[in-house]
Amino acid sequence: MTFDADLHVAAWTVVAGSILFFVGAGAAPEPSRVFTGDRDLYLDVLHRREWRWRAMTVLMVAGVVLTAAGLVALGQVWSQPFGIGATSFAIGAALGVIFLVTRAMIDVDVAHLAAAGGPVPDDFARWQRFTGVCFTTYLLLAYAATLLVGIAVIARASAPRFAGWFAVIFGGVAFVANVTGWPRTERFGAVFEPPFMVHIPPLILGISLLRWHPS
Repeated sequence: MTFDADLHVAAWTVVAGSILFFVGAGAAPEPSRVFTGDRDLYLDVLHRREWRWRAMTVLMVAGVVLTAAGLVALGQVWSQPFGIGATSFAIGAALGVIFLVTRAMIDVDVAHLAAAGGPVPDDFARWQRFTGVCFTTYLLLAYAATLLVGIAVIARASAPRFAGWFAVIFGGVAFVANVTGWPRTERFGAVFEPPFMVHIPPLILGISLLRWHPS
C-alpha cells in the first residue's frame, strides 16, 4: 500500500474506534445513578441492568482497541513524536480494557451477590481501588499521548494543523486537570475524567486525516 492509503486506513480505524466508544458511552444504563460514586447505587444498577452494562462494555472495549490500533498504525507512517504518543496511548488502552472488563465481570457478580442479600466481599473495596488506578493511569497516558500526537501533526508541513493544535490544547489541559482534580463537578468528578472525552481529539484527527492528501 502507498503512504496515502496506509494513512487513510489507519485514520478510518481511529474514527471507527472513537465512534464505537461514543455509542457505548451513550448506552450506559442509568448514568445519573451508576456514575455517582455511590457503591450501593452502582451495584444496584449493575444487578438490574446487567446486559445493558455488558453491552456498553463490549462497545467501549472495541472502541478503545480500535482507536489504539489506528493510532499505532498512524505512528508507523508518521514522524516522531507521533509514534511515542501512539505507544503511550496503546499502553494506557490496555489498562483501560482491564478496568472495563473486570468491572463488567467481577463487579456484576458482586452486584448479584449483594442483591441476593449476601455480604459484599471484604476485598471488593481494594479491588475497586486497583481498577481505579488502572483507569486513572489510562486517562493520564491517553491525554499525554494526545499532546504528543498533536505536536507531531503541527510539526509536519501541510498537515491538518487545526487538529494538531486541538490535540495539543485538549490533551495538555486534560492531563493537568486529571493530575490536579480540577475543574470538577459535584456529581461526576473531574471534568475531563469521563472516558469518552479521551476520544474527542482522535475523532477530530481521524476525520481531518481522511480529508488530507499529503503532497
